[in-house]
Amino acid sequence: MIIFWYILVLIGAALFLVAIYDRFFQTKNLVYANFPLVGRMRYVMHELRPFIRQYFFDDNEFVNRVAIDWILNAAA
Repeated sequence: MIIFWYILVLIGAALFLVAIYDRFFQTKNLVYANFPLVGRMRYVMHELRPFIRQYFFDDNEFVNRVAIDWILNAAA
């Protein structure tokens, strides 16, 4: 049971360090600066989108990757 708590503290510390880095030291992306952990999740979900759509959603209303990338670049 103690190993579980060590792993949980280690994950929490890693997330805390990533948030501190994104908030105060990185300068290329304002989404990371304003919302460090949520911003990272946004870009992870963007990368996983094609794999998730492949199995769980219908492709009738699919927006192509170029349009999504344009929106992300315009927002950054």
